[in-house]
Amino acid sequence: MKSKYRTYIFISVEVVLYLTFLYFDIQNALNEGSEFKYVNIIKYISIFLCFLFSLAEGILRNHLSVLTFALGFSAIADIFLIFTSYFSIGIFFFICVQTCYRYILSGKKGVFKMYVFCFIVCAISYTILIILNLSVNITTMIAIFYSCFLICNVIKACLKAFTSNQTSLTIFCAGIILLFLCDINVGLYNSKAIFNYDFSFIPSFFIEFSTIGMWLFYLPSQIIMALLSLKPVHFSFYK
Repeated sequence: MKSKYRTYIFISVEVVLYLTFLYFDIQNALNEGSEFKYVNIIKYISIFLCFLFSLAEGILRNHLSVLTFALGFSAIADIFLIFTSYFSIGIFFFICVQTCYRYILSGKKGVFKMYVFCFIVCAISYTILIILNLSVNITTMIAIFYSCFLICNVIKACLKAFTSNQTSLTIFCAGIILLFLCDINVGLYNSKAIFNYDFSFIPSFFIEFSTIGMWLFYLPSQIIMALLSLKPVHFSFYK
């Protein structure tokens, strides 16, 4: 089967899965508490297929993209975040995802500098949280580290996209922005649990929308990364 047909099939299947779980998420939001019990399985299948497609195409094309590794880390992270309560492990694997993105954007030196910067931000954040008497645990600190990494990658990707004529980098930037929008909704949805504080100043609409918004943005970002992984020129270890 030709590559373009495999790609069409992949996109078609993902669209069906996307519309399916969005339908159930919207139904759940409208009818509080009536969540379809298999919706999380559908969501995970959609993410795993992104990794599987990228991996299979990489093997067939005789190159493995950095983005294939990123998609693999995402698939591992979602096992912990969707099916278990080991959230800190899940976030750790998403840090691995951001590490892959940073490698694409800045190379090995950029990754090292980013880790140093994020550790400094975590130290400052820890001090501030203690002063404000807010809850601090390992999950909170890992989440702050990840958030710092993601925000810096979004900024870097946008700067590169605006100063480059490469369409692939512009699409890559769009993928990271979608992931950022997803994580904003994740943060809103879990804000009380993470900080043990009632963020009553946040309008209830945003909290309610976040139950849908997380996956509304997440899967499209992963589909973009899966499709970009087919381009070895900008997104491969083997240039």
